[in-house]
Amino acid sequence: LNLAKSFVSHVNKVTHSSLSVAQCPPLFMVFLSSFTRSRRLTRLPFSFSFSASSSSLADCASSSFASPSSSESPALETFTATRKGLGSFVRVNPVNNSSIAYMGVSKHLLASIGNIDDVVVPNTFVPRGERVASLVWHGVVDSECDEMYHSLWTSVHNQTSNISLPFACRVLKVSDAAADLADAGEPFLSVEVNHDDVIEALRTGELTRAL
Repeated sequence: LNLAKSFVSHVNKVTHSSLSVAQCPPLFMVFLSSFTRSRRLTRLPFSFSFSASSSSLADCASSSFASPSSSESPALETFTATRKGLGSFVRVNPVNNSSIAYMGVSKHLLASIGNIDDVVVPNTFVPRGERVASLVWHGVVDSECDEMYHSLWTSVHNQTSNISLPFACRVLKVSDAAADLADAGEPFLSVEVNHDDVIEALRTGELTRAL
């Protein structure tokens, strides 16, 4: 229904008309229904009442964390970790010898989990491929179908997914708004890396430019 309302709102805005949801063709509504049921996991449009502040190392947490976007700093480029299970992207300057990178959750991983409630960064120094951060999330899972092919939904809470990098790093700062930034697909922590490791990951294909 929310998807239908969004569609109708968009049509009204473009055509300057006053179409209502009730006037949507039945076939379109059936399409919306089947589309919604086909999703394996639904990201809820709301958060629970508890605080979504991130848990992090006291010596690297910072309320002044600010990750410059690629548009604000053209020298920075965004790369996605391609190796299965890493689930991250980094924003870094691949040209100069900068050792600072900004890390976030890959689009692929975001699409497969629910709403992020918390981010936990357990260690400062992280070896290659090891967990840099854990994402705690909730969502609604389309678990199975009954004999009439009706989707059976299950609400899940306190699920955990880890993200890593294809090279070693040292965590510098974690945003106080890490959960919100991670959920929005934005970088939420900064790390110090060996620039040569970044170049090697690009050469071997473990990092690829994000589209």
